[in-house]
Amino acid sequence: MSKACCIHIDDFQTNKAKRNRRNKEKFRFYSKVRTVFNIPTGVVYDELYSVCGDQASYYTTAKRWAKWFCADQEEIENEARPGRSVTETTFENIVRVRLLIDDDPHITIEEI
Repeated sequence: MSKACCIHIDDFQTNKAKRNRRNKEKFRFYSKVRTVFNIPTGVVYDELYSVCGDQASYYTTAKRWAKWFCADQEEIENEARPGRSVTETTFENIVRVRLLIDDDPHITIEEI
């Protein structure tokens, strides 16, 4: 497979990840608005699923969001958590990792 083809596939995967994040934000916002209007979580989930199908968030996720929103948590973003740092998949990061692996096929994840 040529490098141009691999880069194209990586761009597609990066764009897919960005779309998934945007969808998740939209689902949270929709859930928040519906929760404010006291619409039951099951109804909100059914609405999202009927429009978005398998792209919709899981029911347990919708329940967790509704619980947060009922507890007056204003933010619809995830809070920072201890542990693994926040990372972003970018074209530049993909190229850097690919070059490291090309230089040393036995490189470990810790070394990357």
